Amino acid sequence: MPRLFFALWPDDDTRKQLQLVMQSIPRLRGKAVQPENLHITLAFLGQVNDEMVDGLEVAAMQIKARRFELKLDTIGWWRKAGILWMAPAVIPEELDLLVARVNEVSKECGIALDGRPFKPHLTLARKAVLANHQIQNLSVNWQVKDFALVQSITHHSGAQYSVRRSYSLLS
Repeated sequence: MPRLFFALWPDDDTRKQLQLVMQSIPRLRGKAVQPENLHITLAFLGQVNDEMVDGLEVAAMQIKARRFELKLDTIGWWRKAGILWMAPAVIPEELDLLVARVNEVSKECGIALDGRPFKPHLTLARKAVLANHQIQNLSVNWQVKDFALVQSITHHSGAQYSVRRSYSLLS
């Protein structure tokens, strides 16, 4: 059974901007997230049987949501978890609506979600230790035009994510 989640999946330009942000953080020790794995999780679905996957893929095609700009302008560090992240200071209404619709579709397909409130963030590094806790806030402007159903495959070296299907947002 595949392990799945819905996510915002950056385009190449956004990934390049995120890499520049990561390179500009002084004295960061930890395991940087591979550029091809950078994303914002919309809903974590967990292990999903093949029949449910087919239903999810079809149901997600019915999601109607608008494109939006997402300004990632806050960098933070969860010390205990060792996670360095980037997030929007202001969550666009379109993002909240997209998450609500993704959650509805997931539940309609029989997926039990964890129920935690949505707090969008993009993980930059794991097992991160910062020698200097002062991080200059940088920003990335992301033109969000689609979302994706993503599969997570765990290897000894860490997780690898692959997009199973992308869904365009309305202009």
